[in-house]
Amino acid sequence: MMGPSVTYAQFEWETGVTPFSSPAAPVTGVLLYLFVVFGMRTALGGKALGVHRSLVALHNLVLFAASGIMFVGCAYEAVLEVNRVGSTEWLFCLPIGTPVKGPIFFWSYVYYLSKFYELLDTVILVLKGKPLTFLHVFHHSAVMAMAYLWLESAQSLQVLGLLFNTGVHVIMYYYYFLCSLGLPPPWKKIITN
Repeated sequence: MMGPSVTYAQFEWETGVTPFSSPAAPVTGVLLYLFVVFGMRTALGGKALGVHRSLVALHNLVLFAASGIMFVGCAYEAVLEVNRVGSTEWLFCLPIGTPVKGPIFFWSYVYYLSKFYELLDTVILVLKGKPLTFLHVFHHSAVMAMAYLWLESAQSLQVLGLLFNTGVHVIMYYYYFLCSLGLPPPWKKIITN
């Protein structure tokens, strides 16, 4: 549990106690996400309502920074854990009964919470009148559920999944941030092709 005086090294996931740790949290999050997104899409009829460019830029900047912090924090703690244990085996297969506590799981928890904020990506697309792909909507729904299950059952590979996803998001949200400012980067073709 996390209280005001608990450090991230003391983090412990307790189902129903840690904020958003009830199974109802991701289920409600995904259902509300689908209802709002498809409700807005139906109400707008695919037309653009618009969203201020500075809000889009701020959203992308927040996700760029948060992804970078999660990547660095988790990578740092993973290196410390590899040195402590003397092996990388735990990255691929956590021992049965691994307690969901400590810095590695703290970063998994922050990652899980960030998935709720990331749902705004789709709201922004709908407000801009952009088409929604099945992959986009499925990804946001599935990753939230997956991140919850990482914590609920101490899933193996979570550190590698977190590092891969946040690493990609650092590049992606930096790109989106620059584009939202009207400054497409010179490497835009690499990202969009």
